[in-house]
Amino acid sequence: MFWNRIAKKPASPEIDEAEQQRAAQASQRLGRLVSRQRDESAQSEAAQTPDAAALAATFADCGFLILGVPIAASAADIRRAFDDLSFDEDADGDALSQAQAALLSPRDRLGHELAWLPGCDAATQSRACGAIRQGDCDAIDALRFAASGLARLNLACALLAARPRDPAVLVGMLTDMGRWDTEATVEAIAASRAAAGMRAAEADHIDVAIHERRAAIATRIAEAAAATREGRQALTRTIETSGASGLALEAVVAAYARTIDPQVQGLQARMNDGVASLRTNPRQPAVLTSIVTTLDLWSQLRLPLQKLEAARGLDDPASATLFEGLRDLGIELANQHGIQTETLRLMRALKQAFIHVPGVQPMIAKDLPTVIGNVCSAQMEKLVEETVANLAKFAAELRDHGFGGGPRIIRLIDCFVDFHEAQPTYEAPFLMIRHLAIELNNKCSAPALGLLVIEWLLDHRVPEPANSRLVQDMCQLQRNINQSR
Repeated sequence: MFWNRIAKKPASPEIDEAEQQRAAQASQRLGRLVSRQRDESAQSEAAQTPDAAALAATFADCGFLILGVPIAASAADIRRAFDDLSFDEDADGDALSQAQAALLSPRDRLGHELAWLPGCDAATQSRACGAIRQGDCDAIDALRFAASGLARLNLACALLAARPRDPAVLVGMLTDMGRWDTEATVEAIAASRAAAGMRAAEADHIDVAIHERRAAIATRIAEAAAATREGRQALTRTIETSGASGLALEAVVAAYARTIDPQVQGLQARMNDGVASLRTNPRQPAVLTSIVTTLDLWSQLRLPLQKLEAARGLDDPASATLFEGLRDLGIELANQHGIQTETLRLMRALKQAFIHVPGVQPMIAKDLPTVIGNVCSAQMEKLVEETVANLAKFAAELRDHGFGGGPRIIRLIDCFVDFHEAQPTYEAPFLMIRHLAIELNNKCSAPALGLLVIEWLLDHRVPEPANSRLVQDMCQLQRNINQSR
């Protein structure tokens, strides 16, 4: 009897069941792959936008986003996600392998947990993944608003990367940084690990990882703050509101100092070169202008640091050192070379740049009035000489406008006001203007015009003995007017 070799032998039920299980798993894997490819195809255009690139870059190394698994993913979930993504031709095999290895390691996983969304449920994490891949900043902002703690900060980091010039995002991050409850973060990670069947992280590793995460977020904030005037103002306002306390603020300010240091050093070198050039050849207005302009940029960058030190009752060391060098230059220009106008520009720039450095304020309060007085005295002497040389035109301006109008009179008044405000006890500005009144009476036979000038001077707070002299002048001019009638 011959066996029929075409007929099939009875199949083993165990083999059939195993094959069916493998087929079902392959079918499920294929379904997930097709679904993922469909989603990625729908996101492909959005992924080319700058917002999508910025959002993705923030979480580029996060294993949870790379594998698309929640923070409570078990080892089986991670391996399954890795297997599914391995079939994707566009997937980065090295990135997938590194992500799987990191998430399966109890120690390495900690950094990825802190960089993702601890404390958020799986649905929220899934929405965040979709929004990041689509470059949907509005969705990220909504998720950030609903989140808390470190998850809120991490979403804000992504939003800040996409909107670096939005001061509202920066201010929110500075506030959230101060409110970050690290103990709540540790508890959330412990809960997610328990759900995943993953070994708990060691306390020493947690402390180091949280310190590193705080430093990384502080650096993001500092870089955004340093990049724009609005960012620096936001950081400065936070320092004013919070004072000098708090680990979060200290971390941000330290990162800010490191961020601006190369630019600050370059600006300071430029000013040092200008100072050396002026000491060689003092009469270079363009060089002084360059110093003043550079000082303004330098002080804008240092302002948050000046504010922080002032809140502690201290001077920003770099500001104090720079002030001393520029003040010495101003004194040299004024005293040794008689360059008063340029010195005044420099002193006013110093007052503006170092207004938040308490230790230098007494020197500014002492130096600036003296310099202003010297400059205004020289200017007034020149104006008075020119006015006396053109006394008839001056008299005509007075008849037409009184002592308050006309180009020559306005220049005299402006110079007088600056001089008097800088040195309120000095007689000199009053006596210079008085000289014009005497000249009007003596050379133009116009006592009424002279009286107009004297009365204007007496409307100000006149120091003695100039006040008594002006009162005598007023009486004499009035007698002259009466005699001429």
